[in-house]
Amino acid sequence: MKTGYFMAGLLTVSVLSITQLSAKPAAFWDTLSDQRVTSDSSPRYSQSRTYWESSRGSRIAPRRATMDNYQQKNASCFAKTATQLSNQCIRKSNATRRGIVSQINYLRSSRQSRNSRGKIQHASYANVGHRNLLTTAESLLDWFDNYSSGSLASNFELRELDPQTGKVKYTGYFTPFISARKYPDSEYNHPIYGRPSGRYPTRAEIFNGALRGKGLEIAWTNDPVSYFQAQVQGSGILSFPNNELVDLHFAGKSNAKFVSVARYMHQQGMISTPSNKAMRRWLENHPNQLEDVLAVNPRFVFFKKSQHNERKTASGQALIAGHTVAVDTQHIPFGSVLLAEIPMRDTRGRVVKKEWRLLFPQDRGGAINGSKRLDLYTGEGSQAKRMTRAVTGTGRAY
Repeated sequence: MKTGYFMAGLLTVSVLSITQLSAKPAAFWDTLSDQRVTSDSSPRYSQSRTYWESSRGSRIAPRRATMDNYQQKNASCFAKTATQLSNQCIRKSNATRRGIVSQINYLRSSRQSRNSRGKIQHASYANVGHRNLLTTAESLLDWFDNYSSGSLASNFELRELDPQTGKVKYTGYFTPFISARKYPDSEYNHPIYGRPSGRYPTRAEIFNGALRGKGLEIAWTNDPVSYFQAQVQGSGILSFPNNELVDLHFAGKSNAKFVSVARYMHQQGMISTPSNKAMRRWLENHPNQLEDVLAVNPRFVFFKKSQHNERKTASGQALIAGHTVAVDTQHIPFGSVLLAEIPMRDTRGRVVKKEWRLLFPQDRGGAINGSKRLDLYTGEGSQAKRMTRAVTGTGRAY
């Protein structure tokens, strides 16, 4: 029975075949959603037990996998429209259910405090009522728990986020670990700053001592590149020698336009490809030029620390690796649900598999504009960082 209510459905295409969708161990990000990992340098860091981090190596997909082979084995999941998808094509996990429940709780708690006064503006479609969003999420939970309830399309109205092309662009973001100390020494001499009062200085001004002596140091690190990545991602995790982990939450940023350092370095001939890996390697080999190069991006992000062991999104909900997605809330409201098909790339950048997956708009991103741009949270640490590259591409979204 169709609800007639809008459902923003987003499905993320992961690198798993249909047999792998139900096989154990679970997908990388579903495991990450259930346990917190520690940094690679931590004594407590354990090697992965998941498909993504298995003994097959760091490859995201099997060496001989091809898109053609995957499509032949899973032809029913390559329907022209999502209305023809069977339920077996949509990945279901404990993390998926947790995301649905999280959206329901968000909508119930925000019923009285929402700013939209009963209507949530959506640029691509008619106004979507708060009650309709809540009813959709509650009905989706019933569908999830009842495998005999018919296909998703037979229970809900699916609307394309981009009716013209049928495609949206996916990127990934993650939470990096930063090796840290509470006091500086000869190695850990790069300060991690909290938010200053008054005007926020640029990166170059901070490198030149604008915040020195103001008591704003949260910690000190020997890894300024990971600190820079945390600023780009908007969050990070400090890893101390005693296995203590401290979350870094976004507290503010200087009022300057973001500039891609990797792209600048590529344009200047410093690196052959504009990747974070190439950028890190070059900066580590040229430490005397590190500050000058990083200062190309004048935007500086300030953090506040938290002892809580659960990372929060802009909507106040806990991050769910592989399901939380950052959106432009002028087009896609918090509390909605997205059905998405996300391409998964191997280490050579080839799309080798896809996965339909429910995603939950719970976060925002400074570079996420419009309804055709979605940023998927992939988890914590170096493995999650590799996953951000794997999920970059275009796919269908409803």
